[in-house]
Amino acid sequence: MIDRLLRAKNGSSASEILEKVNQVLVEIGLRPMNRRDTILNDILEIGNRHHVRVLTLKDKDDGRIIRYRYEKLSFSIYNYPLTPQQVEDIKGALNLLMTFKGMPQYKWVEQLCSHFAVANEPLGNKVVHFEESCCDKGKEFFTPLFHAILEHKAVTITHQKFGCNEKQHTIFPYYLKQVSCRWYLIARCDSHLDSTCKFSLDRITSVRVADDVEYVPFGMDIDEFFRDVYGITRPDNVSPITICFHVKAKDLPFLLTKPIHQSQTVIKNDTTGAILSIHVIPNYELMMRFLSYGDSLMVLTKCKLRDDIIVTIKNMLKKYESSK
Repeated sequence: MIDRLLRAKNGSSASEILEKVNQVLVEIGLRPMNRRDTILNDILEIGNRHHVRVLTLKDKDDGRIIRYRYEKLSFSIYNYPLTPQQVEDIKGALNLLMTFKGMPQYKWVEQLCSHFAVANEPLGNKVVHFEESCCDKGKEFFTPLFHAILEHKAVTITHQKFGCNEKQHTIFPYYLKQVSCRWYLIARCDSHLDSTCKFSLDRITSVRVADDVEYVPFGMDIDEFFRDVYGITRPDNVSPITICFHVKAKDLPFLLTKPIHQSQTVIKNDTTGAILSIHVIPNYELMMRFLSYGDSLMVLTKCKLRDDIIVTIKNMLKKYESSK
């Protein structure tokens, strides 16, 4: 904005620049500035950094007012050539952004990368990869749900669980969370506000803003709500417990560098591995995570989760033995 106002034929006063800049800041949700000194320092910085001369002119109608403009009106900081290092930095940032290819709100990245590749040299091979779902189903609902959360709007969705018929829900969306390459929406239904619901985006078939329904806020910090949970499921009216488990030495480095949960601590080391503990609300996802380590991990704490793991292992053994 300052660059554009400095290219005005009659120049711009510090007050005019401040007013225009504040309009932009308010539009994007930022706090406006109240000091002209900040504008004057920015003008000085532009002149010094880009080696361009900024003229000071007296206003034609009021000689007490100083107006500022570039000596060469054709100059713009956006026409200033990039240094080789700046080009490399931008290429790295664009390569990283391209890992989000396919998400609706990042479609602009592909166009930006194409323009940059034409203006400079090709971006080259991608060197960063984030795990993502091979299924695009449901991604088209990410952006409308994202904005519904930001704008505190109730929505009516059509959702179909596996093996069930479609069903409509009027919900209050609060959170979008990705788990195991699948996006979930955390919300509350208007029919039962005392519990949370989760909807997989790939099982949603329609989303419509419900303007006639008053939005009900979540009422607490959503990150705090999931602090004691592994995964996406937080059972209602269940308190977290401390779960101790033994990990064999060969898998211990992986669990020390990538803990199962943020509460994970080392209780005891021995020659065979270590005993670790986490403080969580047990759920199905945690059980599956424990099972993924096979016989390298054993839950020591006697609780329902341990019992469920034992039953699951026994059932697996029966199936394998019956298939011999």
